[in-house]
Amino acid sequence: LQSVFMLIDWYDTLHFEVRPNGQISREDLSTPLPTDDLITRAARLLQQASGTALGAHIAIDKSISAQAGMGGGSSDAATCLLALNRLWGLKLTAAQLVQLGLQLGADVPFFLLGQHAWVEGVGEQLRPISLPAGRFAVLKPEAGLDTRSVFAHPMLERNTGLAIISGFAANPYGFGRN
Repeated sequence: LQSVFMLIDWYDTLHFEVRPNGQISREDLSTPLPTDDLITRAARLLQQASGTALGAHIAIDKSISAQAGMGGGSSDAATCLLALNRLWGLKLTAAQLVQLGLQLGADVPFFLLGQHAWVEGVGEQLRPISLPAGRFAVLKPEAGLDTRSVFAHPMLERNTGLAIISGFAANPYGFGRN
């Protein structure tokens, strides 16, 4: 992967309540999510990795459409790791959270970084970058696309030339293709 990831001002809202009994639960305040979504997986992973006896109830008001290629689930997973790390008093480092996040998905480390980035590898190599201001229209067809299916599709070109950050920096909004 060689890509530029950009933050936008569109987000889901998550509410956290610490539970002393170790239970992890999630409540959908808008769009129903699958039972074992990235939020609950992130909470369980952090709980297991840290050995904490604490749990959490997490309520989500979903604004970013699922399967829209916007990283909504990955952003929610990163938010969950950051919030529970603080609420549970775990004091894990950013590097430790990135390693956990990578187990959940390639985009999660980017959202843990919290700024625009040049991304390589499987999403774990992040280099913060500055981008000029821009305005974008976001269009999503009714039927979404599963990221894993897109990357596994046999028609996906896999022999494109190597991209370098200086090439992107010279023409940020005209560089490369998606």
